[in-house]
Parts: sequence; C-alpha cells; structure tokens
Amino acid sequence: SYVGDGGTAGVSTCSEFGGSSNYNTYLRLYEDDGTSSCESWPVIAVNDNSFGSLCSTITFPTNVGSSYLIRVGGCCTTDSTRRGNFELALVSLAPPANDVCADATAISLGSVT
Repeated sequence: SYVGDGGTAGVSTCSEFGGSSNYNTYLRLYEDDGTSSCESWPVIAVNDNSFGSLCSTITFPTNVGSSYLIRVGGCCTTDSTRRGNFELALVSLAPPANDVCADATAISLGSVT
C-alpha cells in the first residue's frame, strides 16, 4: 500500500521505471474510500502491457493522506504466463516545468517540437 502526498505517483513492473518481471503482469490501483475492507475499495486505474511489452505501469494523482492499494496480477493464456517474479517500482513524478498555461509552448499544425 501507499499513502498519497498530493503529488503524482507511478507504479510499474517495467524497467523504464525501475521495476521488472519475468511474466505478463497487470496492475490494479484501489483508493481507500473509508470502508473497513480493501476488497470494497473502488478501482481507480488498471494497466496491462506498457511500453509495447508485457510489463505494466500506472501513473496517478494522489490525495494527501489517502491510502492506495496496488495489486499485481498475471495475465493471460497459460499458468506459466500468469505468474512469476516481479519488482514493483514506486516513484514520485514531478510535474513538467511547463505544466501551467503561462509557460505553455506555442505550436502550430504540422510543427514538431
């Protein structure tokens, strides 16, 4: 589980975020809604297959003090592809420097930046 700090967080089994897995993972993210059982918490995000591979990544805005449960599962066809070893990376993602309207970069149709 993870307690939000009001920033943006990322969880991943992909090497691009520092995670890893030797099977086809999927992620489900739940947020504590104040009930006593995490089984009843709402699913707020799901991901299967990020970066063109069999790993998974979710990025999400957090609420200060809210608890999040991250479920790692296996997908798809046979038992050997639905289970294995994984390392789950949890990272804090800073917003981009131009994330406010005043700092937006002007572009036009057909331009590449």
